[in-house]
Parts: sequence; structure tokens; C-alpha cells
Amino acid sequence: MFDFLAQKFSNLFSVFGRDKKLSPESIDTLLAQVQDSLIEADVPLDVARAFVDDVRAGLAGMQLHKALKADEQIMKVVYEKLESFLGGGLQPVLLV
Repeated sequence: MFDFLAQKFSNLFSVFGRDKKLSPESIDTLLAQVQDSLIEADVPLDVARAFVDDVRAGLAGMQLHKALKADEQIMKVVYEKLESFLGGGLQPVLLV
């Protein structure tokens, strides 16, 4: 599943590499494709929608950094949201 998603996301983000700014339309298109990719990877629809909504909130009103391309900025947000969504950043429980 993760290899499939990595390949799909890589293809999606490369389309935005030429863009210097993100339009609401391009973000909507990308997020629809992200949701479709998640569903193709057998992620439940409600989980895919929740993830896409979380990414959309992270992208809302975001200004591109001059040093980053649009695809790099989007990848950063998606990576952070995916890591958080999968429980990244949680401290391991030590059993004594």
C-alpha cells in the first residue's frame, strides 16, 4: 500500500513543480486525486476524506516560500499531515 501511494503521490506532485503559486482550483484538483489514490489503496472513504480535509486546512492561505517550488511545499504539508495521521510524533510507551 505504501509503495503504491508513494508512486501515486510522486506523480501527482510532479505536475505542480512548474507552478510558482497555488490556485484554489489546482489545490482542489490535487486533493481530489490524493483522495482517489487513497481509496485505490483501500483506505476507507471516511478516512480518506478526513485526511484530505486535514491537508486542505494545512494548505489554506499558505504562501509559497521563495526557495520552494509549489510541489515541494505541497509535499511538505502532505508529509506532515500523513505523519501526524499515522500517529507520528507519539512518544513510545515504556513498559517497566
